[in-house]
Amino acid sequence: MTMASDGWHAFDYEDLMDVLCGSDSLRGYYNFSRTRSLFSYGLSHPIPNVYNFDDYDVYQNPSEFLELFNKKRLETYRSQRMVLWHPDHGYVTSPVIVRGMDTYRKRVESRLEKLHDYMQYNKMDAVFVTISPRSGVGKSPLDSLLEMRDMLNPLMSFVQSQLGYRPHYLWAVEPNKRGHCHYHILFIGVSRLFDKSILDNWFIQRGLGTGAGIYMTSFRHGRKHQAKNLYALLNYLIEYISKHTHDAKWSGLLALTRKREWGMSQRLSQILSSWSPPKDDGSLGYPERLTQKDTSENDELEPSGWVFIGVFSEFEIEYLITDRSKPPDPDDLIRDIQEIRGALYSSFRSHDY
Repeated sequence: MTMASDGWHAFDYEDLMDVLCGSDSLRGYYNFSRTRSLFSYGLSHPIPNVYNFDDYDVYQNPSEFLELFNKKRLETYRSQRMVLWHPDHGYVTSPVIVRGMDTYRKRVESRLEKLHDYMQYNKMDAVFVTISPRSGVGKSPLDSLLEMRDMLNPLMSFVQSQLGYRPHYLWAVEPNKRGHCHYHILFIGVSRLFDKSILDNWFIQRGLGTGAGIYMTSFRHGRKHQAKNLYALLNYLIEYISKHTHDAKWSGLLALTRKREWGMSQRLSQILSSWSPPKDDGSLGYPERLTQKDTSENDELEPSGWVFIGVFSEFEIEYLITDRSKPPDPDDLIRDIQEIRGALYSSFRSHDY
């Protein structure tokens, strides 16, 4: 019997280099444009003789780079602001929101709670599927992630070939305690897909494992016990997807490989965007018009006419905008930024990385 491994112990220096520099199956985070990102996070590229990397022994603990990257990334974004310009309101700044922040978590919670309400109001059935690849000794979380990342679209095409249509769905990629990931998929508006053995055969033919890696169960709203379990499951997914206390190494791996940890079908997303819970009088509400808030005056502003300038640190905002006797013209500011970044580009290109 093949034993499961602690994936992070198996994440070695070669895995780290694949994540940063790329490989045949992975584009890699570290390229010229990303050099500035690592530098802005206060991180050096962990290749000997390129920078002195004193934070830890990268050969002994390569997975610690993922944790450090995630920490530095969040610290950096928390200190930055998005800068926008409007002809009537001038320059406006807004916090940067990225995965791992409380503001991001609240947005996700709101989105998924709306799905919860939508399903409950419309008394919708669902089928829940979990797909877990084998995780033997020596297999790292990167191996599992690469194995799973290209599975979703082929899986949905397979489901469509069996049903004759593609149902709405919500998906999440979740790591276990050893760092190996598996898919949770909720098919919405259906009470049954097909026999589990059919999915087992598809999974086995792709060389991902055995039927033991497939879990499938149906929830029918008309059955009280099943409906209760369905919404307990939805609440679990909401808590998992929106929480910000994931394994920092896993979060770092997702950020470096630019992979999402959840999503939903496009049509379902469109439906939720136009649906609101019923009002007290029984009529359906509709979403309010999207507004952009001026964080300095907390006034609601119309969504049209805004120009995105960029993302800057507070020091850069002061230097480029607020410390000037007259706010710069947005075209001039964008041109100045391009010149500054062009100079940085030339500076980095002058070094042999």
